[in-house]
Amino acid sequence: MNELSLNRWSGKSTEDVLAESFHEIREQISPAVGYLSILKSANQLSLSAEQTQQYIDLALNYALRAQDIVNSVYHYMDEKRKDQ
Repeated sequence: MNELSLNRWSGKSTEDVLAESFHEIREQISPAVGYLSILKSANQLSLSAEQTQQYIDLALNYALRAQDIVNSVYHYMDEKRKDQ
């Protein structure tokens, strides 16, 4: 976890950190679900191997961004607890 990820929450209340992070996570999950839904229907849509790989890559990138947000909140809260 880099310092920038931790510092992005500095000075914010716990409620604000949670509200902002949940909003950001939702922004990442929605398109990932959309791409995975397309992949689920891949046979009906006759997707090429290249298109399938593209959707997998996109969904994975959104999931990884959501994971990074969760990790940054977790580490920020852990640091906040240590400071108390």
